[in-house]
Amino acid sequence: MNKSTYRKSLDVQKQGTQFTVIANQNEALSREIVINITDGGKPFDFGSGVLTAVLFAVKPDGAKLYNACTVDGSAVSYTFTQQTLAAAGEVRARLLIVAVNNVASALTAIASNALGASDIIQVLYSPEFSIYVDSVADYSSAVESANEYTALTTQIASALTAITAANSAASAANSAAGNIGATVTQTSFGATITVTDSDGTQRTANISNGADGADGVNGQDGVDGADGQDGADGQDGASAYEIAVEHGYSGTEEEWLASLKGADGQDGADGQDGADGRTYTIGATMDGTNDVLNVKNDYIESQTGRKPLDLSAFDGTGAD
Repeated sequence: MNKSTYRKSLDVQKQGTQFTVIANQNEALSREIVINITDGGKPFDFGSGVLTAVLFAVKPDGAKLYNACTVDGSAVSYTFTQQTLAAAGEVRARLLIVAVNNVASALTAIASNALGASDIIQVLYSPEFSIYVDSVADYSSAVESANEYTALTTQIASALTAITAANSAASAANSAAGNIGATVTQTSFGATITVTDSDGTQRTANISNGADGADGVNGQDGVDGADGQDGADGQDGASAYEIAVEHGYSGTEEEWLASLKGADGQDGADGQDGADGRTYTIGATMDGTNDVLNVKNDYIESQTGRKPLDLSAFDGTGAD
């Protein structure tokens, strides 16, 4: 089953009991606490040294705990053992964090039983926190409380020995890698990798270029940009006369203007004769006595639409 996890923080710049968590008596490995170590509200910087963390606690009956924790960055995790929760009441606890920057020197100090007086390790005690162990009704399966610890020096030595072994294995691997050669040759279809072992044996591997992927979908058109500013006015173009000069004309501008007028054209042919005009006949009779001219007024009026002059006063002599 999963564990119930408490997530808390301890600030190394503060004192006193900073929090309390609650668990039940005789539970075992079903609860854990993850504690972020802070320094004035910021994650504590443990540097690049090898870290070991131990939960140091005193149970309500006076028994003590020295149990290993897990360190991940600035977070320390501890799983409650059966002995952690064996006695009902308040368990007062602190974290003991040890940092070792020089593994070889630490191992020498451990071998000579001088680790306690050594200045090659850093030791940090966290502020106190508490675990309140609630008593259970059925004590038939109660576990007797006892001390539970692993000697700190033994724990640190074991951790450092493992680290040293890992470093030695890494060094051997790097040394072996120095005797191996590898080349990469580009080919028309991709590349060929050739690896030469320390005994001269060669192994090759071909890597082919993958097929081109399908074209992606066209993106949406962007928004039209704002109109640009009007450009500066261009220079005036050449006049017709200047263009003529560029093409070889050598006269003055006045001469060039005069040359644009062509010679007079020839007279056109005579037009056709017009149609004959209408002739009106005015008839007159003399009565021999008064020389009265009788005009056919009715005819004139019917042809022109105008009333003819009254000619009855003329005497026909031609005198005014």
